[in-house]
Amino acid sequence: MKYHSLYRIVVIVWMSVKFFIQLEHFRRKSKHSWDQERWQKLLKKQAREYKEKAIRLEGLLVKLGQFLSTRADILPKVFLEEIEDLVDRVPSFSWE
Repeated sequence: MKYHSLYRIVVIVWMSVKFFIQLEHFRRKSKHSWDQERWQKLLKKQAREYKEKAIRLEGLLVKLGQFLSTRADILPKVFLEEIEDLVDRVPSFSWE
């Protein structure tokens, strides 16, 4: 199932939409007082979910995660720490 392109597209789009909804919900809830600890937890949760989906779906998501893990100027440190495993600790998969 993970090799069907429609399935992969749905998983990636749903994950993206969910992340944006979570970020917007946090922004609205924290309008008056920014809770740094909750923000860090949210980012860590999203990074963990991204890493799990990248490993499960393989391919381009792993490569994107590897690229993003080198971009400390784009992503927060807590997110980078979670996805840095994609650089050298990804299980191998077949070429088929």
